Amino acid sequence: MLPLERYRVIDLGTAFAGSMPGQYLADLGAQVIKVEARTRPDGLRYGPGPVLKSKAKSREDLLELNPNFHAINRGKQGITADITSRDGVRLIKELVRVSDVWIDNFTPDVLPKHGLDYRGLRQVNPTLVMVSLSVAGQEGPLRDTRAYANTITALSGISPLLGYEDTTHPEDLHIAYGDTNAAIFCALAVLTALFHRRKTGRGQFIDLSAWESTACLLGEPMLEHQLLGIVPGHQGSRHPYAAPHGNYPCQGDDAWVCIAVTTDEEWQGLCRAMGRPAWAQDPRFADGYARTKNRAALDSPVAEWTRQRTPQEASALLQREGVPAAPVLTVRDRATDPALRQRYINDVEHPMFGMAPVYALPWRLKRTPPQVRGPAPLLGQHNADVFGELLGLPPGDMQALIKQGVL
Repeated sequence: MLPLERYRVIDLGTAFAGSMPGQYLADLGAQVIKVEARTRPDGLRYGPGPVLKSKAKSREDLLELNPNFHAINRGKQGITADITSRDGVRLIKELVRVSDVWIDNFTPDVLPKHGLDYRGLRQVNPTLVMVSLSVAGQEGPLRDTRAYANTITALSGISPLLGYEDTTHPEDLHIAYGDTNAAIFCALAVLTALFHRRKTGRGQFIDLSAWESTACLLGEPMLEHQLLGIVPGHQGSRHPYAAPHGNYPCQGDDAWVCIAVTTDEEWQGLCRAMGRPAWAQDPRFADGYARTKNRAALDSPVAEWTRQRTPQEASALLQREGVPAAPVLTVRDRATDPALRQRYINDVEHPMFGMAPVYALPWRLKRTPPQVRGPAPLLGQHNADVFGELLGLPPGDMQALIKQGVL
């Protein structure tokens, strides 16, 4: 039995931030029902690459071929319901009555217009745990802000830290860091609220801010400013208080090894791995403060040593001496790395594009390990299961609602 097998989750989340919490809960055993509208499906369904587009036989097929949607929504059931219609709202409330958790990432003004805010849903199910994940929370001057991951990164203060020392403007991560980080906090909040409900019998509303979920991780730069008056700037791959620290060139085409020496013990290990070269006795590198102050002079001989080895050879020699080091992997390297594939990758068969690798949860419970239990749902795939079998909607009524565009 998986940890969350007895729980049912209504997932109105979209994109990365809203969809990933349900993915975590599904892997832990919850029945996660993803709600979309046929007129407005999850935006992650759009934009499959040209290779996958060739598999589409119709316009509807294109909505099933985005690998991002498949990876992030695997293991869920999928239904369609128009929450802007009276019948759609009625059916969703019926589903709330027999569910445990609600997740959405709408702006705060959306759900109250349809009677689907916590005040309305609590009347249907007082034990409901409801999470609304917005950019900046349900209250405050930024409550109506609309944003994607990169704008959340900008609001959080991360962007000015990115880039090399000679960079003249804030950089962008180009990955959905703000979204994925907020999703992890969302899943943690759900588990905490369910634990509280188990003890007290009471549900609750969780107001989650993606902006705050990202900004709270910048504790070190914030303390640096508060205590020392310093405004940290572009750092590249260097660490402000450690050296050698960063990515160093290796043998091969665009090949690199990452090295992070933060203690004197690790420095001695690096010296042993490199055969105790004469330059390692230079007084400019005698302790951590000196190495940081003279990092430019230190980086050159370290890079000269790494260039003579492949990333795997360099990291193996350093690890053997207790030095944190690893090859810098590309996405292709990561997908084919045997160690990562053994622990991290699951193959799931999708009805449209066949067998595809998806990443697993990064923790292993010995008695109840998480499982990737199936592919992402096709649009409305489980309407009959949820509305017909679970809610008892007669087939004739379901067909009428489909014709009306409600389902």
